[in-house]
Amino acid sequence: MKQQSNKDKVNNTDIFKSSKKQYKSNITDINFDEFLLDPSEIKNNSAIFKEYTEKLKSSENKNIDESKSIEANELIETNSKYEPIKDFKKFSFMKQNGFLNQVERLPTIIQQYAIPVILKGENIVVKAPTGMGKTLCFAIPIIEMFKTSNYKSLIISPSRELTEQTFNEFQNLIKNTDKFNKIKACTVCGGKAELDNYDKFDILVATPGRLLDLLERKKILLDDLKCFVLDEADKLLDMGFEKPIMKVVSYFNSKEVQKILASATYPTSIKNLIDRLFDSNKISVVMKETQKEIKQEFKFFKGFNEKYNFLINFLNNECTFKGSWAKHTLPDKVLVFVETKKLCEELFNKLKTTNLLIDCIHGDKDQFRRNKAIGSFKTDRTNILIATSVLSRGIDVKDINYVINFDFPKEINEYVHRIGRTGRMGKKGVAINLINTNNDKLDLNDQLLSDLINFLKTSCNEIPSELLNKNKFKSKNKLKIKKDNLYEKKKSDSEEDKLSYEEKKTDDVEEELVQW
Repeated sequence: MKQQSNKDKVNNTDIFKSSKKQYKSNITDINFDEFLLDPSEIKNNSAIFKEYTEKLKSSENKNIDESKSIEANELIETNSKYEPIKDFKKFSFMKQNGFLNQVERLPTIIQQYAIPVILKGENIVVKAPTGMGKTLCFAIPIIEMFKTSNYKSLIISPSRELTEQTFNEFQNLIKNTDKFNKIKACTVCGGKAELDNYDKFDILVATPGRLLDLLERKKILLDDLKCFVLDEADKLLDMGFEKPIMKVVSYFNSKEVQKILASATYPTSIKNLIDRLFDSNKISVVMKETQKEIKQEFKFFKGFNEKYNFLINFLNNECTFKGSWAKHTLPDKVLVFVETKKLCEELFNKLKTTNLLIDCIHGDKDQFRRNKAIGSFKTDRTNILIATSVLSRGIDVKDINYVINFDFPKEINEYVHRIGRTGRMGKKGVAINLINTNNDKLDLNDQLLSDLINFLKTSCNEIPSELLNKNKFKSKNKLKIKKDNLYEKKKSDSEEDKLSYEEKKTDDVEEELVQW
């Protein structure tokens, strides 16, 4: 072996001193016995020095990774063994269509953890609040899978709007890329003409009722299906689609189909569905939900007229519907939720006489008018959109400043989805809730009130004294109420809730489910 010159030794010594200073905090973590040399000899051997510095770097990187993992675990709960992604650069098709050049095109925290799991072909359950980019969690890896094989995929969505939106997400990802003519995507939902042939689809986005009808008539075959996605699974179950979903699964020819379930909430019904669809080896990626970005306000009124007067004053005095190019400001967007189609039209007709730019959407609107209303709201041709719960989930309209619950929903999951239209992607938003009071009593059932108080606590929002007082009143006086009066009240509440639910249900559930 050629002996080192004195000059080389000096250089190695200088490098070692520099490195020793740089990694001083890590030296105590290194077991020098592994090198079978005294530490003082390392500086005289360049090969060992290289191994030594690499081990220090490895130790340093490990410490960094562990700190990042701790930080991530404050937001994510997962049993995944896969390294989260930090950007989208590995996906060549996203470079081709300019996707990576757009603002805010770094992966959200849920995408960082979910995408690597799906790329590995694992079964996965993804839970994240509305607005965190769950659609891209499965859309990006599905397209990437087509690099090596035909990754035939089926996505089931609860509504026509969400079906169209998911389809458009896929189209936006593959447009202007070499995959545009290679991947055939299509939709199956109510309000669209039936195609003669669905045999050669690569990606199919469908509502369950219409899909099942085509499966039974053998218009669609699920041969060679590789991936099955349930998007907005909680909404699918709320709308009564569990049986159609399981019937669709019975048409799979292979047990090796990758299954992906995405949901914003995690009710008991979801857990039961997961037990039926997934084995014990599934991976879960759950984002802890706090809704801290959304300020939740509560106003209390006696009847429609008081609520309407508040709404019109708020729109005229608190909102700015004129943007400014000079100040880089956009006009405010306000989304108003009501429970029924009748009230949706009534409120729309009253407000449109005030010269506000306004539209409405509900289940009786045909697909063209629904798309037009949403498109106008997205592009600021209208500033205010009144909607039933048909719009509470899945519709991605950016920069909604205010969500107003003119009618408060009947259950907490619906509330979470409604207010989730604002405060998206980490931005601030405001949800204003107009609560009815009847004879100084809140028009909220006990379960909803309890859930709401807990939700306000976890989302670090102030709990109005009216909600707390109602809760205390119920607990103190419950035993003093006569049984017959209690029975009559429960009966009345039940009948009122049933009527409201039935009218709301016709808004949400597509006609094909009823036919099925």
